[in-house]
Amino acid sequence: MTRSAIFSVMFLAMVLVGCEGARFPLSSPDVAVADTTLNGYWEMISDDDEPADVLIATFDDHQYYVEMETEDDVPQRMRAFTSEFAGLTFVNLSCVACTDDEQDWLFMGMERVGEDLVLHPLLDSHYKNALAELSDQGAVRDYVRHHAEAGTLFDKPLRLIRR
Repeated sequence: MTRSAIFSVMFLAMVLVGCEGARFPLSSPDVAVADTTLNGYWEMISDDDEPADVLIATFDDHQYYVEMETEDDVPQRMRAFTSEFAGLTFVNLSCVACTDDEQDWLFMGMERVGEDLVLHPLLDSHYKNALAELSDQGAVRDYVRHHAEAGTLFDKPLRLIRR
C-alpha cells in the first residue's frame, strides 16, 4: 500500500473527487466516551510504506481531534469518536472544516495491542459499492455488522506507535 493509499483509506477518501464515505456515523458521538490516554503524538506505520505523524487530542468528553501529516505538508484534520458494537470498537472519522459534500464518514476497527493502537481500515469497495448509498444509521450499522461477522470488512491493518 503506498503512502498516498494509506492517506486515502484513513482520512482523505471523503475529500477526493469521486470518493464517498457513509452518510451516517455508526452511532451518535454523545454515547461515546473519549479515552484521554490516547492523547498525544503517534507514528503511523504499515508494512508497505513510510511512517506518518498523527496527533490525537480529546476536545470534549466524547470526541477526538485527529491531525495527520500529508505528503504536501498540509495537515489533514478530522474529528473522531468511537462506537462499540458487534463485539468490536470502531472509529468514526469525518473531515473538519470541509464543505457539506465532504462531510461523509469513514470507519476503522480499532484495538489496543500493548501500548500501540492497531487500526483496521474498511476495504474501499464498501464505500464505493454500498455505504455511500445507505439511507439511515441503522442500515449502515447492519451492513458493517454483517461484513464484520463474515470477515469481509477490513483492509490491511495500520499500527500507531506513541512517539
